[in-house]
Amino acid sequence: MAKKYKYTFTKKDGDHGGRDAGILAAVSFGLFLILSLVSFGFSGQAGTALGAVGLFAMLLSLYGCCVGFRSIIRQKLIQRSSIVGSIASGVVFILWLALFLVGVS
Repeated sequence: MAKKYKYTFTKKDGDHGGRDAGILAAVSFGLFLILSLVSFGFSGQAGTALGAVGLFAMLLSLYGCCVGFRSIIRQKLIQRSSIVGSIASGVVFILWLALFLVGVS
């Protein structure tokens, strides 16, 4: 008589942290595009209000990166969305950081 193996599969859910990191990256990138167009329209003299919104968007992408990294650490979850969200937030943060450093120098 052949052995019967009983396998048990756990249901793995997607992580909401990765989805949230992706949403934060998209919002931050959208703000980047809007602020770039407005600044271009004002010939680079848009004022400090746009700079404050830009700094907020930069911190938003940094927070999205942290949320994505925290969700990668969690076990028993599908981590695809966490990795994609973290990478997207990190790329947007690097974009903001490069723009900030160009503006400072």
